[in-house]
Amino acid sequence: MKKGFLVIALLCMALLLIGCACKHPETELKGVVDATCTQEGYTGDTVCLKCEATVKKGEVIPMLDHTPSEAVNVQMTTCEQDGYTGDILCKVCGAELEKGEVIQAVGHQPGDRYHVVEPTCTRDGYTGQVDCMVCYQTLEADERIPALGHTWGEPHDVVEATCQQAGYTGDRDCTVCGEIQRGKVVPKLAHDFEDGVCTACGWLVPGLYSEDQLLMPWAELVGNEYVRVDGADNSRLRYIADSLFGTLVVDDSILEVGTGDPLCFGRESRLEAIYLPSSVTAIRTDAFRYCSQLKEVRFFGPVQTIHGGAFRACVALESFDIPEGLKVIPDYMLSGCTSLKQITIPEWVKKVSMCAFEHCTSLKKVEICEGVEEIESFCFDGTALQELTFPSTVT
Repeated sequence: MKKGFLVIALLCMALLLIGCACKHPETELKGVVDATCTQEGYTGDTVCLKCEATVKKGEVIPMLDHTPSEAVNVQMTTCEQDGYTGDILCKVCGAELEKGEVIQAVGHQPGDRYHVVEPTCTRDGYTGQVDCMVCYQTLEADERIPALGHTWGEPHDVVEATCQQAGYTGDRDCTVCGEIQRGKVVPKLAHDFEDGVCTACGWLVPGLYSEDQLLMPWAELVGNEYVRVDGADNSRLRYIADSLFGTLVVDDSILEVGTGDPLCFGRESRLEAIYLPSSVTAIRTDAFRYCSQLKEVRFFGPVQTIHGGAFRACVALESFDIPEGLKVIPDYMLSGCTSLKQITIPEWVKKVSMCAFEHCTSLKKVEICEGVEEIESFCFDGTALQELTFPSTVT
C-alpha cells in the first residue's frame, strides 16, 4: 500500500516538473472586450497555446465618453403651436444626453386690413381681410356687405296732367349718389265738354266755327278735303282750303303743322282764327304765310319748334302770344305782320333769330323778359319802335 502511494507521489512530482519546464512559445489574447460608452472594456488575458496557462493577466479599459448628436425632434415654433429645442442623443448608443425645452407659441400678429370696399347704392362693399404677418393665415375673412340701395328724394319737375297736356310723375334724385330715377308720363285727361266747350281749358270740339257756332266738325272737314292730313297716323296737317272762313279748331290728333310750303297756297285764305291743340309740337316753314285775314293764333299747349316764316305776312294779326316751350324764335317768324302792335318775349325764349319781327310797321311796344340771351341782327328792322330795353341776361 505504501508503495502505491509513493508511486503516485512520484508521478505527480514528475508531471509538475514537466509543466514548469514549458517556455510558453505561443500565446494568444483571450477575453478581450472593446470599451464602449455603455460598458468597460478589457485588454484580454495572454494565454499559452501549449499549456493554456495564463501568462499575463489583462487590464480593465474605462468606458468611453458618449458622442453627442445634433438636436433631434426639433419643432419649429409657430403662431399657434409650441416649438421644441430638440433632444441631444449619443450617436453610438442612442442614449438621451440632454432633454430639450418647450418654446411657447408666439401668437398671430395681425397685418393691415386690405381689400376694403365701401358699399354704395348699387354696388356691394367688402369688409376687407386681415392676415397674420408671420404665417399668412387669414385671421378675419373678407365678407360681402350688400349694396345700400338708393335713398330717393322727393319728386321734382312734376307736371299735373290736364286735358291739354300729358302729366309727369316727376324725377327723383338719390340723396346719396345723385342717380336720377326717371318718372312716368301720365296721359292727358279727356276734355269735359259742355255745349261744345271744355269746362277745364276752354278747348272747343275740333272743326270749323263761325260766330261760336260749329259749322262743320273735323271729320267732315277731312272727309270733304277742306283740310288734308298725311304722315304717320295722319298726324300732319298739310293743307287748308282757301274757302274756309271763321275759326278753325285743329284736331288733337295733329302733331305737326305744315310741310315747308303755305297751308293755304292760294293766298286767298279767309280764316280769321286758328286754334292749335297741345298735341302740336312743330310748325313748319311758311305754314300760315299769306293768311291775310288771320287775326288770332291761340296755342293750347307748349310748342317745341316753330320754323322760319311760319306766320310771315299775316297782315291782320294784331297780337301774338309766344307759346310756352319755344326756346328759339326763328328767322322771319312774324315778319311783315303789319297790324302787330305789341309783343312780349317770355323768359323761356333764349334766342330771337334774324329778322323775326322785320317790317312789323305797327309794332310800338316790345317787352323782353329776363332769361333771353341772344338777339340777332335786324330783328326789329322797319318797326315803329322808338325805345327798347334789353334784360341783363342778353349777351
